[in-house]
Parts: sequence; C-alpha cells; structure tokens
Amino acid sequence: MSEELKPPPEPEQRLLARIATVSPYVALLLALGIVWAAWGWFALVYPRQQLEAWEQTMHDAVLVTSQNMESSLRQAESALRSIDLLLLTRAKDSPANDATVALMADGLKESSAGLMELMLVTRDGRVFRIPTTSSHASADLAHHALMRELAAQPPGGSLLIGSPVRLKPNGRELMPMALRLSAPIGAFSHLLAMIDLELLAEQQRPDLGHPDLNPRDTAVGLLRDDGLLMLRLPRLDDERAQPGSNVLDERPALRARLAERKGSFRQLGWDGHERLFSFRAFENYALRLVLSQSVDASLAEFHAQRLALLTVALAVSLGATLLTVLLQRARARSNLYDAELRATSDALPLGLFRCDMQGRVVYANQTYRELIGVSESEQDFGWLKLVPEAERAAALQRWRGGIERGEPQELIRSLPLREGQQHLVSIRTAPLRVGKRVVGQVGTFTDITRAAQQQQAAQTLTAIFDLTPNYVLQSDAEGRLIYLNPAVRRLLGLAPEAPLQGLHIAQYLPPQSRARYEQEVLPALQGEGYWFGRGELLDGAGQVVPVETTVLMHRNSAGEAETISMILRNISAELQTQRERSRSEAILQAVAQNSQALISVIDPDYKVRFFNDAFASTHGVRLADCLGRPVAEVIGAAAFQHTLPYIRAALQGQRGQFERSHGEPGEAQYLQIQYAPLRNADGEIEGVIGISHDISEIKREEQRLRDASRTDPLTQLLNRSGFAAQVQERLAQAHEQDDWVALLYLDLDRFKPVNDSHGHPIGDALLKAVAGRLRHALRGEDIVARLGGDEFAVFLPHLAHTGDAQLIADKLVHAIGQLFTLGHLQLQIGASVGFCVVPAVQAEMDGLVARADAALYQAKREGRGRARGEVLSAPPPA
Repeated sequence: MSEELKPPPEPEQRLLARIATVSPYVALLLALGIVWAAWGWFALVYPRQQLEAWEQTMHDAVLVTSQNMESSLRQAESALRSIDLLLLTRAKDSPANDATVALMADGLKESSAGLMELMLVTRDGRVFRIPTTSSHASADLAHHALMRELAAQPPGGSLLIGSPVRLKPNGRELMPMALRLSAPIGAFSHLLAMIDLELLAEQQRPDLGHPDLNPRDTAVGLLRDDGLLMLRLPRLDDERAQPGSNVLDERPALRARLAERKGSFRQLGWDGHERLFSFRAFENYALRLVLSQSVDASLAEFHAQRLALLTVALAVSLGATLLTVLLQRARARSNLYDAELRATSDALPLGLFRCDMQGRVVYANQTYRELIGVSESEQDFGWLKLVPEAERAAALQRWRGGIERGEPQELIRSLPLREGQQHLVSIRTAPLRVGKRVVGQVGTFTDITRAAQQQQAAQTLTAIFDLTPNYVLQSDAEGRLIYLNPAVRRLLGLAPEAPLQGLHIAQYLPPQSRARYEQEVLPALQGEGYWFGRGELLDGAGQVVPVETTVLMHRNSAGEAETISMILRNISAELQTQRERSRSEAILQAVAQNSQALISVIDPDYKVRFFNDAFASTHGVRLADCLGRPVAEVIGAAAFQHTLPYIRAALQGQRGQFERSHGEPGEAQYLQIQYAPLRNADGEIEGVIGISHDISEIKREEQRLRDASRTDPLTQLLNRSGFAAQVQERLAQAHEQDDWVALLYLDLDRFKPVNDSHGHPIGDALLKAVAGRLRHALRGEDIVARLGGDEFAVFLPHLAHTGDAQLIADKLVHAIGQLFTLGHLQLQIGASVGFCVVPAVQAEMDGLVARADAALYQAKREGRGRARGEVLSAPPPA
C-alpha cells in the first residue's frame, strides 16, 4: 500500500472522530449566538425608533385635521359676519324669520352637512334658531357660563369661542362661536354659530385614518387656549375630562407642554397609562387640537412582532438542537436499516435481484430463487436454464448489451416454471448508478399468469359492453372493480383510461343499497348465480342514481366465485318525470287552496274547471257542484257580463286587469281582478285563469292619507287645502240649485296676548275650544276650517235667504265672545267676521275669497268684535 493511502495513526483517528462528533454542536452554538444577538437588538433598540416614527405620523395627522377644522370654523365666522351685515339692512321686528337671513342660514347648514346652525341670543340668555317658526326660544342659557363670557366680551368685531353647551338635556355638545351684533335688534345682542363638535370630529376622521393609527385607542381632544376642554373623543367617565372643564388647572406640567404652538411629548393619560401626545394650535382661533395614543397601542404591532420573533428564535434553537441530535442518532441506525432492508426483501412475494456489469446475479431474494428453481450458489446465471439451449448465448449477449448501455429493460415472456409448465412472467430492470457510473442492474421477476387470464376476461367483456348505453361493471369476488364500460365511467366521473386500482363496488353504493347488496344480492348470487331488481348507484358527485339492475356471478373450473358482472339501466328520467308530475300537481293544488286570493280556471266554453277555497267561500258555492257549469250561473249574470271582455281577451292571449267594488261607502269591498291565458305544455291556450285580490284595506288607507293631508292636526278641522277642495266640490253641486251660498272669514280678537301671557299650550287649548264652539254653532252640512294661526273660514252651502248669512255671522261672533274656561283659567276673546253671499249658480271661489277677506278687514277697522259682509247678485270679480 502506498504511503498516501495508509490510514492515519490511531491517536489522529481518535482526534478526527472526536472532532466529527463535536463539530455539529460547535456549529449549533455559533448559529444560536447569532440568532439571539439579533433578537436582543430588536427588543431593545427598535422600540425607540418605532416611537419616533409614531410621533411623526401623529404630527402629520394633527396638521391635516387642524387645517380642515379651522377651514370649517372660518366658514362659520364668514357666515356670522355676513349675516351681521345683512341684519343692518333688514326689518328689525323679527330677524330670526327674515327670509333672506333664513335662506343664508339654511344654506350654511346644508353646505356643512348639518355641522353648523346659526342662532340669535338675547341679553337675558334666550336662544332662537334661524329660521324659527315659533316665538318660543330654542333654549335658555341665562345661567350658562357662555352668557358670562358674552357679557365680558369687549366691544368690536372680535369673535368669541364660548364654553360648550347642550341645547337639550342629553343633547350633543355644541361649540358656540359668538359675534356681537353691530347694531342690536330689540333684545337680541349676539349672533351664534353652533358647531356640532362630535360631527366636526367625525367629519375629520378620514384625516385621522392613517393606516398605522389604532382607531380604538386614538383620542382626539379640542382645547381652548385657556385650557377649557371643548371635546374629547372617545368620552371618558372621569369628571375632570368632561367638556366644559379646565383640564390644565390641576396639571401645570401639561399646561407648560401645550404652551407652544405645536409639538409632541409623552405623558401619563387620564387612565394612568403613558401616552403619546401631538398638538397644534389653530392659526386664527384660540383653540388647540390634541391627538393622543397610548404607548402600548403604538407598540402593539412591535410587541406582537417581538413575541413572534422570540417564538421563532426559540423554535429555531429547539429545532436546530433536535436536528443535531437526530442526525447523530440517524448515523447509528444506518447499519440496522441495511440489515432490515435485506430481511424485508427476502420476505416479499415479488422476485428481486441485482446483477453486475457482466450480467451475473450477485443478489436475489428467496422468491426469485423459488421461481427460477435454483439455490443461492446457482443463482449467478441460473436463469439461463429456462431458455432453450440453442438460444442461451444470444440471450446472454443481449442481456449484457442492455446492462452496458445502462438502459432499463422490460420483458414479458412465457417460460417453463414449476414442473415444466409454461407461465407468463414479467421482467423489469433499471440501471444501478453510483454517482454517474453504472455498476449493474436491479430488477423484479414476477409470475403474471393469473393476472393475464383476468385481463383476457376483462377484454372479452369490454368488447361486448363498450358500446352499450347501459352501465356495465365487473369486479372480482371481493368486490374490487376490474372493469367499467365507457357509459358508467362517464357517470362516475372517471376518465376513459383512469386506473381502477383501489376502487370497490361498495364505494358507489348508498348505505342502504350497500346493506341490501350484502344481505340480499350476494346470497342470491351464491345460491342461484344471478339477481334482478331495482337499486341505486352513486355518481361521481355523490348523487343517487336509480337503476334497474342485473347481477351475474362467474365461477372458475373449480366452482369458486371469480368475477361478478353488473348490467344497470338508468331509470332516473322515468322516476323524475313521474315525481315532477305528482309534485307539480300537489304544489299547485296546495298553493291554490291556501291562497287568500280568489283563483278560478275557465275553459274556452266559459265553463268552470276549477276554483279554490277562497273563491268558494266568497261566492258561497262548492267546487264539486260547479264543475262544468257555466260561469254566469256561478258568479251571476251581471258580474259575468262585466268580466266577459277580459275573459275573451285572455282567450286571445292577452292579460287583463280591472277593479270592482260593492257595498256601502266606508264599508265597501274592493277587488282587483286579473285574467290571463292558461297554456298547455305546447303553448296552446286551453282556458283562462282568474285571480282576484281583496284590496279594500289599501283603498281605505289611501282615503285615510288623503283625509289626513286635508285636516288641521290641532283642531281636527279642515286645513286650507282640505277646505278649498270641499268648497270646490260643493260649488260644483250648488251650480245646479237655486239656493244662495256664503263664505265667512273669521279672525280671533285678542288671541295673541293670551299666547304671549300664558304660552302656546294654553293658546292651543283655546284654539281647540274655539273649533268646538264653531262646530256647535253651525249646521252639519256647513264646512268649517282653520286656515292657520287664529284664522278660520266657514262655507254655508244652502241659504234660503240672503240675510241668514248675517244672522249666522253674528251668532259666531257672540259664541266666540263668551267666556272660555280652561282649567283654572277664564279667558275672554272675541272674533271679527267678514262674509260674502252670492247665488249658487254664480258662485266662484276666488271671488268669494277676495270679497270675504275685504269684509273681514272692514270689520277689523270698525273696531273688531263684529260681522260685516255683502250680498252679490252678479258674479264677484276674480
């Protein structure tokens, strides 16, 4: 042996062995050191960088949001100053109801999406919305801090940001922007723009919607420069953090940090947890926007990442350690595995062998030797004795040539095995390579005689059944599928060439059919060799397919069961047609009988073919008594003549619909009736179907809505539109009569002082009492209405004498002039009446209104509490 091939000395071998043993653990320690050093940097240094990035993110959000908020405030200030200037040129008696002022106020509210609302405030603290429909104040702020702030506001055009207010109990917080009126109007001293703070904050939420900000932990605060808290979202239960409280009085450190125009800092929040703060002062208003988020929330993602990285580091450490241990153990098991592999090879029923480059068999398992009929010492070229002697040399040369070329080989030959009987064998080999060098071949040697016989049987069946539309299956005696014809493959979702290994007939039988197969079919096959009946099969989607089934058992020469054949015919279409017909009939019958609509079917000869229970109940008839009878006999000749055009149209292929009512007004029943052609499966018209719906409730609801739109909700008298509509109807009727008609306009005297002294509830009660006296004083046919405020109107449709109008008018003046008792109050008011009387045939609404209105003003001018009017014999001018 040369010097360079000698093994190293024993001490060196031990050293190398020790190094080989220790080196995996040294590499492991180095890798773990790098992993844990990286984790330490991430856990200690990275959080500081994260907080700095958070401060910049919050600074950007505060900048954009404060600019947008300030833009909204500028819009409100501009509106205040514009209205202040506008009020200098408007009427002084009711500025809150001025149309131009109201239009500007509504425009501001609409353009701000409900964010701002304009109001006027009096010196005693009463607040009125612009516009207002009532003389009552919207709120009373006499004792609110805002009034003290307004009183202390210096003269001039400066704008005041006031303390937050609520105009209603449990209402939303509003921030008042106050401007002293350039010229006070009566009791009004200031204009207010009420800013809905929560809505203002919500409108700016998109500007705070930075993808890194946590919306559940981000707090938004709006402070006045003196520390007064205007808004804090989300709200806190802490009394010190409520709107209207000064949050800087008890926190001098926070006051010092907020003294700058903008900035960021960290400080404990109200909840005792450290928070990041970012703030910015408004450019033109004494306000500061503050945005805060807890440090824990800011670092929530970092904490999750740190935990994840720690988990990964631990997993990597544990995995690397475990892998090192496992590799060491794998080396120890390698020799054991080689021994087990050889023993397993010998136990296989498949012949295995390995040969060298010369074609010599150097290894063979026990099965191979038994098939060839040689001992282990004879196995090298023992297979040659199965080849005729004259062909052995050529066979050995071909064998060696294939090995040298490194080609896989596959042969099927008939060879004399086991007592010289011919058996069909399969020989398959593959080249054995070490690196890139071929060192031999490995292969299998299998007796496939029985498999070939079964394949021949399958080919025979295939030739018979491939073209049949029925489903043909064949299995072995254990139920393993060995053949499926194309039809059943399509049903089961199998490709034409898909292998059947591992498929069993039981897989395609539903549970109930599987039990029947085992308990009924198989015993019948064992006894009689066949079975016929109906069954079920599962298709590729798991759906049940009903089939008519023929099952045959095939036996070998020894009488043993060998194969089972099934011929199945799909009867799904037959059963489905039958089921659909029955189901459709049952569904239609159930729907028709349980429907609240009246359903009937008429043939082309106008005779009854069907009607439902609702139809029978309505008409008081029975279907059994009416089948085949003319429709006119069932529903009556008059009703039939009314519906006949629609029935004829339906028989011509057209749909028709109409409404019919019967009964007294108020209690009448309304039916909506539809007729449509009834077609058969071929689309031919074979009758008419009629459907009637009771729409009485719909009609009554429509009438109720019409009545409600014409009624004054306070007095339940007609309103102006209802009065005009009824008068027009009566005038249309009166034109055909010889009577006189009269229109009376009535205005209450001294009603406004009652309202001012006792308030609107008493005024409303008095109006109801007036309405009651008017009803009591008038006839049932007379029409009375409240036109609005304290104005009423009366229409007298039938007057026998022209002087009756004056009598009735005086009667109304006297009735209204009597003392009213409302609870503990006794009130005295009066009424002035103006009227116009004309012949019914000449009556015209606009002229009557003009004359009655003029007469009312005349009564007012003459001292009130009286009735004045005129009688016209010619049509009054319009």
